[in-house]
Amino acid sequence: FVVQSACYRHRPPSQLPAAAMELTELERNYTPQILEIVQEEIKYRMRVLRRSPLFTGCSDEHLRSLAWKMKHQYFPAGTDIHPQGAPHRNIFFVLEGDVVRNQKDLGGVQHVMEAPSNDEKVFGSLHVVSERISLATLHATTDVHALVLPGPEVHALFEDNTFSVEVAQGLCNYMLIGKGKLRTPMLEIQSRKVNILATTVAASIESFYRSALNSLLNRRLTNVAGALFPDMHIQLVSRVAYINGLKGIRSFLNTNVDPKTLPLPLEVSRLLIACAPGIVMCPVSSVLEATNANLNKEPVHIKWMRGYLPRTVREIIFAIGLNQMSDYWAERVPETVVSSPSLRAAGGSLIAGVVSGYLSHVPHNLATMKLMDPTKSYWTHFGDFAKRSEPRLPAFVPASMRGFASGLLSILAPVGVHIRTTQIVGSFAMLNGLIASLS
Repeated sequence: FVVQSACYRHRPPSQLPAAAMELTELERNYTPQILEIVQEEIKYRMRVLRRSPLFTGCSDEHLRSLAWKMKHQYFPAGTDIHPQGAPHRNIFFVLEGDVVRNQKDLGGVQHVMEAPSNDEKVFGSLHVVSERISLATLHATTDVHALVLPGPEVHALFEDNTFSVEVAQGLCNYMLIGKGKLRTPMLEIQSRKVNILATTVAASIESFYRSALNSLLNRRLTNVAGALFPDMHIQLVSRVAYINGLKGIRSFLNTNVDPKTLPLPLEVSRLLIACAPGIVMCPVSSVLEATNANLNKEPVHIKWMRGYLPRTVREIIFAIGLNQMSDYWAERVPETVVSSPSLRAAGGSLIAGVVSGYLSHVPHNLATMKLMDPTKSYWTHFGDFAKRSEPRLPAFVPASMRGFASGLLSILAPVGVHIRTTQIVGSFAMLNGLIASLS
């Protein structure tokens, strides 16, 4: 105990002398220095024990008894400290290092649960009493140093009625709700298996909404009114293929491509995989846009290529928003607030739609203006677009700065951004909400 108290916090077992791994005659030869170490360690362990909701109401006497039963343990990086599905027979108090809790749902999709704060790195305390199975795998991402309290030592104390009352009182003051929130990083969120029928139905309904909002936005950009639902025989088929493509490609890549195996930095690999559906499906989206181009009299098989570059940027933002970002926010909608999975999906899509609509507005406008008038360069189109923002500038902006200021304003607060954002918000909520509901 003394050796662990003095040494183990600073060095893993492999670096301790072999003789120091066992307690020999130390406890028979207590000196003032040894007693000081013991008292300091006991107080430290009692503070650690109070991190657990199980022991928040316990007296110092009972905490001191448990503190003697704890052991320091070291887990190398990459170790599964406790697997999902195994019964909890220990409580782990992480003192140093980082851990994550990976949870696989019934569909086999892996989520990362919310990371606890440094003062709350306690795992298993609410399961150890009845040895309930673990809901997630506790995984060491770095070298981890922990204090471990065996479950049987806790069970033995429950024979003391006073201890049982203290535990009950402590738990009554502890809010368990919200301690298991999922917090998977956005680019690590995995897709579920695509339900083609549900996606097709949702995309068919959404295509009419999208067509009407697109026509209104084009009217705002060009001051020329066009039909709300032009060439729906093309739009409907293209939209169904487009949405199924975005969902299907993401699912295929999640299943068949491991970003860790690519010869690139891990985050770059994940970003490229997230961008791939938008890049691949951009030609289909271009056909959809061409059907709404009321000023361009070129045939569809030619004008779909107009504005392709900024449209690709827009499609990347749209695809990530519809897929990863919507799932990211849906995962963070508390089940205690919204219990329905379809409503949580729609709620997450609303937030993702606002972000995606804002970020994609300028690329969308450039692509649309180039599609409407392919004779002008992108720079000329941007200049025309910026001039629309000049009347909104404050009067105190000097004439020499008004060109730059209008360009900046057209990027930060572009004309028609509310229409574009409304379109994306509605599309995301309609698609993801209907797909979740129908699935």
